[in-house]
Amino acid sequence: MKRRSFFLIALTLAIAGGCSPDNDASSAQLQSVVATPTATPVQVDGPRDAPNSPPFQLSSLDEPCGDQTAAAILSHLRTEYHATVRSLHDYIDLPPEVPLTIAIVYANGSLTCYPAQIPPPDSTLPVISERIGIVTRMEFSTAGGEFQEVFDTELTGRSEASRTSVDFSQGLHLEELQGIYRPDLPGYEEQFVGLSGSLRDDGTGGSILQGGQRPGYVSEVGFVAGWNGT
Repeated sequence: MKRRSFFLIALTLAIAGGCSPDNDASSAQLQSVVATPTATPVQVDGPRDAPNSPPFQLSSLDEPCGDQTAAAILSHLRTEYHATVRSLHDYIDLPPEVPLTIAIVYANGSLTCYPAQIPPPDSTLPVISERIGIVTRMEFSTAGGEFQEVFDTELTGRSEASRTSVDFSQGLHLEELQGIYRPDLPGYEEQFVGLSGSLRDDGTGGSILQGGQRPGYVSEVGFVAGWNGT
């Protein structure tokens, strides 16, 4: 959990700082950014899935979280996705393009309701609809063996009438990597690879990141590749 939290913090910092796969890498092939604090919505009374309530565990796939159920979300997701990973930089030890397969299996993983977040009337923050987090087993493998990763991760999202989409973020330290790819970051400690993407009823897309920490410096994270497919 500590390692996954480390990656999520790093990824949150990257997003808050406006990183994207199109950004130029620094001389260290990474990018340091600073997070911006956001306001916390006001808590209100009501049932436990009422807006602005804290997250809570669901007892079954059919227990509602607002207008959502985990069963409905899973029914619209595929068990296997096919995509192409494309390297973003010449210096990254990945082929320019390589086929990717993402497979997911739900095996009684934990289910979490994230109630809707409605900010105060004078806030400029957006309304966030309720979402459900579903812990699944994921296989993330490329045809060339660069990535052969198997891990449990939380898929978080919702199902709409016209679209179902869930997001995931997973950090893997060097000793956890099962494929042949390794970050090339001499002098960095706590090196990791991050996988951050979405699964939809019509396809998948996401980014592969790498990061670490130089002694005496803040943690750094940078984009190395992206994927898109069906």
